[in-house]
Amino acid sequence: MRVIVLLAGLVIIGFGVHASREVIVPLLLAMCLVLAVQPLVEKVERRVPPVLAVTCGMLTLLVGIGLFFATLGYGASELLGDLPKYETAARDLQKSAVSWLAERGLIRAAVALQNTQAGAFLMTQSTGLLSILPTLLSHAVFVLLLTLFMLIERNSVKTRLLSASNEFANENRNMIRDVQRYLGTKTLLSVFTGGLVTLLCLTLGIPNAPLWGAVAFVSNYIPVAGALVAATPPLALALLSRDTATIVGLCIGFLIIKGVIGNILEPRMLGNSCGLSPLAVVVAIVVWGALLGPAGALLAVPLTSAFRIAVSHVGDLEWLNLLLTIDPEEVPPSRRVPRPPITASREPTDVASSEAPLG
Repeated sequence: MRVIVLLAGLVIIGFGVHASREVIVPLLLAMCLVLAVQPLVEKVERRVPPVLAVTCGMLTLLVGIGLFFATLGYGASELLGDLPKYETAARDLQKSAVSWLAERGLIRAAVALQNTQAGAFLMTQSTGLLSILPTLLSHAVFVLLLTLFMLIERNSVKTRLLSASNEFANENRNMIRDVQRYLGTKTLLSVFTGGLVTLLCLTLGIPNAPLWGAVAFVSNYIPVAGALVAATPPLALALLSRDTATIVGLCIGFLIIKGVIGNILEPRMLGNSCGLSPLAVVVAIVVWGALLGPAGALLAVPLTSAFRIAVSHVGDLEWLNLLLTIDPEEVPPSRRVPRPPITASREPTDVASSEAPLG
């Protein structure tokens, strides 16, 4: 019954998170930005006053986010100008596919494909995606303001937490360090991925190459499905051009990029920093994506890592921690999450034993 009640509580909390995602998502993004830029701020703070250190960190964030949105804006403007051309190409490709199916006697498939209105669908979806850029920019400004205030208050909050609960701060110090390492390494690899995708698209003559590099930069934060998200728009444009060599080159290029970064560099640089099993990562993308939307998929790994450490201190949910983690023998001792002892008896203890110090 205790396990059932705890699981019911998690479900209720999940519904609450989903209902308040418009408030929670900016806070989570701001916290991630603070964790990502905090090492730089602390290094600068050793030589200059704290105000200048925070200013340096915020300027770094402003330059990075400004370059990202400038690339998105420039690519979106070019894409809007080329949309009529892409719509015409999509209609021509649809007619060719319908004729090919009809020649082979697949009449029902040909009729179904003819009724899809691929050109209009492409125009509608592209316009809808590009129309959310102003909203994203306004959200980014709000997140940056939250990040500024969190950076200013970080030392005082840390002092209050240490004075109130030194045990809590010590137990979560490793988690914060792992999340910082994950965010820093993932950002570096995402920049590298975006640059390689941009270079690949420029080499093969794919239009709007900087835009697809920016998309690859963001999608690299999504485990497993990120490579598919990054490859879909360039491959769609190559398909519209009907250039077989370009399509094959893009497929080979994305496979090489994914193989080098996802299978060689990322495992060596990240290792088991968050201690999550591959299945747990896939399930986390689905769950956090359903609760928080696209931002939940981007932050699935650090959020699940924090959740795993939280449930590791609840005796009745110890099995959930074991399901989320990788093989404990593969985790270095310095990264293993301390687990509280589970007593065999549920009988109440006496007053003297309950007041005895732990450990």
